Amino acid sequence: MAIFRPPKYSEIEVQNIMESSQPLPDSIPESVYEKRLRDNSKLKWCINPFLARENKLNLFLSPAVVKKWLLLKKLNWVIALLIIAFSLFMKDNRILWGLLIFPNFMASGLFSIRNMIFLITIIYTSQFWFGFHSQLVLYFVIIILVTYILSKITFDFVEKNILRLAFSDPNTFWKFYSNKFIYIDRTNGNNEFQKLAADYPELNT
Repeated sequence: MAIFRPPKYSEIEVQNIMESSQPLPDSIPESVYEKRLRDNSKLKWCINPFLARENKLNLFLSPAVVKKWLLLKKLNWVIALLIIAFSLFMKDNRILWGLLIFPNFMASGLFSIRNMIFLITIIYTSQFWFGFHSQLVLYFVIIILVTYILSKITFDFVEKNILRLAFSDPNTFWKFYSNKFIYIDRTNGNNEFQKLAADYPELNT
């Protein structure tokens, strides 16, 4: 099965999509939307991670929600500043390597458990190559764990709000789904999507 890659949209493209009218196809009854799509616990719904940008979120989420999301991102930068402060306090520039890990993954939603395990493995392996002190290795592991937790919290917050909006009514759902603002994870270990797509080919859009 090919890996699904959400499309990248510019701000004007998102705006045009939000201003367009894209009703739920007549071939998909509202009862199917409600029971087999919206309320189906066997489906894992995801959002397009490229929508998690302030200029795009402002086009369809409330200012209060975007403000909370920006606050979470600011908390992430506080951690980045603490990395710099700790490096100055310990007088060890190697600690600044944590900045290569932290900002590149925070709030992206792309820092999965698999990425985390991979990075921790690399860090422990590097201990033997570069002779890092065990305390420094532990420090990098902590940075990776904190990055993962904050990235997940920040992304889950915006994902929850986008999905809530997407499922607010059938027409909004179809607009978001057909333009791949939201999509179904087809690698979650069941064939629920395949069953739906067989009954309603439009879902393969």
